Amino acid sequence: MRKLFIIGLSLIVLTGGFFLFIYNKDIKESVSIYTVKEDYQRVMTDGEDLSILVYLSEYDSFLSDVTYIESSYINSSEDETTVTIHEIRYLNYFETFNETNYYAYSFDLNFDDIRILNYQMNLVECMLDIRYLNQKSITLELGNIYLLFSDIQEDSLLSNERMFGIYNESDFEYLSGIYLLLDNYSDLSIEIVDIYTNNPDITFDLANTQKLIEAPSYNLGISDQLGHPYSSIGVATNTDPLSLDKLNHLLIPVKYKAYVKPINRLPILIDYRFNDLIYTHIIDDIKYHSKQIGLTNNYGLAREYIYYY
Repeated sequence: MRKLFIIGLSLIVLTGGFFLFIYNKDIKESVSIYTVKEDYQRVMTDGEDLSILVYLSEYDSFLSDVTYIESSYINSSEDETTVTIHEIRYLNYFETFNETNYYAYSFDLNFDDIRILNYQMNLVECMLDIRYLNQKSITLELGNIYLLFSDIQEDSLLSNERMFGIYNESDFEYLSGIYLLLDNYSDLSIEIVDIYTNNPDITFDLANTQKLIEAPSYNLGISDQLGHPYSSIGVATNTDPLSLDKLNHLLIPVKYKAYVKPINRLPILIDYRFNDLIYTHIIDDIKYHSKQIGLTNNYGLAREYIYYY
């Protein structure tokens, strides 16, 4: 009888141990979180959010629940800036990276509490620190953030009727030029004296800008479009103005200060002269390329943070 009792007890212990082993296998000890280091250059109007793409190896955890967030900050090389994570949205897709499924979320950052009209904010080599109500925290590497806080007003003299990006392909596709259709509403002379964006590492080459008779092809790189070899590395110095006609098909080369970057949206600011006065025409940032800046096509820019339970 005692032998039967010992055997039965052993079976219970073994069975319990087996199920405990299975249960512990299903408990995740950590979550891998990825961001893609990039440049964010935007014109921020009132109430606008900056969307940061974040990949998590776990779907629907407290890390992606905005109601669990206590505070959030952006730490740059020079400053700490308080931001509000207005919303966290699952984007209904995942990427398989290093044999692991990563679920894509948008962390939408709002800057309205610190917004000053016409202020340019430059946050270089910055991190997003998120602190949760359970006293846990994560730090995500973002890259560089360049924000111009502005209210975009309708221009009575110039109108951008159409625009798209010209892309070259190396290790990845990069923005090498912009086609812009500008309409001069006036019957008088307008001169572009400068064209630029709010990222100091990117310049537009006004000296090599071409006035075309129609929109260029989507399928040609910038050198083929210009008809001669062209380097996208360097800094453009715009000293000579460009006179505008009534309707202007402009092909504008893009230069990168040190190396090309995976840019798919940026604003354009045009300083122009009319009746001896200088005005600024702001074109809001639009997405020039439909391809998402993701993990698999930007492996060298992917940055991982591991959260341990």
